[in-house]
Amino acid sequence: MPDSRLSLHVYRPKTVNILTQDRIVKSSDKTATLYHMTLVGPSLGWSAKLHRDTQDGPTVFEIAFIGNPYGDDISIGGGNLDISIKRTVGSPWQTRLIEASFPSTEHSFRGTDGQYYCWRSSKWFSLSNSLTCVGPSNLIIATYECRAMALYKDGELTIFDAGLFMKDLLLATCLALRVAV
Repeated sequence: MPDSRLSLHVYRPKTVNILTQDRIVKSSDKTATLYHMTLVGPSLGWSAKLHRDTQDGPTVFEIAFIGNPYGDDISIGGGNLDISIKRTVGSPWQTRLIEASFPSTEHSFRGTDGQYYCWRSSKWFSLSNSLTCVGPSNLIIATYECRAMALYKDGELTIFDAGLFMKDLLLATCLALRVAV
């Protein structure tokens, strides 16, 4: 494992609706808010915006649930998960987070360096999914440990040295998976 790592703590907002899909991302010392993901729309056909700092901060990524690229209705148990992730700051850039095969615990995407990466979950469609992101040569670049029994804490994203160059994208893809499954 690499020596350098960044730990981000992910929380659900402390609101009346504890089932909200919004997420607040705090620094490793759990004090500073670094990102806020706001869900827009219903659970099927949803989209989200990942903001830097607070929910009023600049949008870093727009995330949109596309569904199944093969035409089957994923809501009734068929097809592959397909999510679009578009960078909204700096030069325009976009990728797709696509489930390998249905049912699968692997979701691949193209990184900002043009290489392909894959989030692998420990379980299929479970609130307690722990995720591991691997890059070229199966190098682990990030992990996400879930807190299934916690009321407000969703989990902790750890990004290792090899993934720090695309930390915003790793956060966006990880949160997209947490909302989708």
